Amino acid sequence: MNVINRTALVLSFLLAAACGDGGHHAATTPAAAAATPADPVLTALAARRNDALARLDAYAARAQFPVDDDGLPVGIFRDRSGVRCPMAEVIQLSGRADLVDTVARTDNHLKLATVHDGPLMDWMRGSGLTHEEIVMVQGAMNWSTANMEGPNGIPHEMIAAMARQQVKGRVMADIAVLRAQTAGSVVAAAARLSPAERLAILAAPPAKPASAPAVAALPRR
Repeated sequence: MNVINRTALVLSFLLAAACGDGGHHAATTPAAAAATPADPVLTALAARRNDALARLDAYAARAQFPVDDDGLPVGIFRDRSGVRCPMAEVIQLSGRADLVDTVARTDNHLKLATVHDGPLMDWMRGSGLTHEEIVMVQGAMNWSTANMEGPNGIPHEMIAAMARQQVKGRVMADIAVLRAQTAGSVVAAAARLSPAERLAILAAPPAKPASAPAVAALPRR
């Protein structure tokens, strides 16, 4: 049994315990656990979550974040050079570049906390991440200038470097949180799905690794 299937099996028991089992006690013996198939929706969500975490790991390692005209990290979906924020990167590489293009074109400063319906919300609900976790990761771009000021000021290049390091640290901290709460979060994400959403996840083809194509520069406002 591979790692994803083992994880999904554990998650299926957590979900049964959380939601009840028609008034019956969930089986807890190792033999019963081994004989119980994992919920395929949990398996799919766990796999999607693992993909998202791998993409965030690579994103943090690159430490290339969207920047404003002054070269400072900025909380937008995609900058003029095509560099995306952490959640836009995950969405793009999941195969939904269309969602990133739409947001970058219509509201590049969109806060995912304000999204509650539509195609973008559909993606979030099926991502294996909870809405709250997605909002947390997007918030990693909110760096602070605290402790960056001195009596004679700090060169702009140094501030930019310190800001990038701060954002990288926040992304890495968020990844650690996501890994630590994976079991509970996948169960929570699955429990929020409607029957139609569960069917859509089961009908979806396995995700394929997505490339990160060059993106045309955004027009100046």
